[in-house]
Amino acid sequence: WNMGLASANGSEKEKPKKVLFLFLGDIDSSYSPSLIGKEAGYETIILHGAYIDPMMKIADIVIPAKSWLENGGTYKLLNGEVKKFVPPLKAEDGVKNARELLSELADAMGLGKIETEDLLKRL
Repeated sequence: WNMGLASANGSEKEKPKKVLFLFLGDIDSSYSPSLIGKEAGYETIILHGAYIDPMMKIADIVIPAKSWLENGGTYKLLNGEVKKFVPPLKAEDGVKNARELLSELADAMGLGKIETEDLLKRL
């Protein structure tokens, strides 16, 4: 409601809009984008992706994402050992990974910022 997707007063005259928010990251979305698009009944399509691909043609809003080479984090070895991954490339200013973007969206919606960096420091 705060984002304007539905009426805050619960008016039956105003139906909520169907919004599709795709977090593609490094995923290749060259598979049949028309099956996910407006033909499926979505009024607004938002894409968060690292690469230029066919889904961008049907998206109403495109938000750049970090590629795996720009995104730090952790990974687990087969023996269970957790290792930290330091990204070899620096992303351009303002480009976020899905975790950072979701945290900022939650904060903007009044749900509070999700501090995931604290979780990563414990590993």
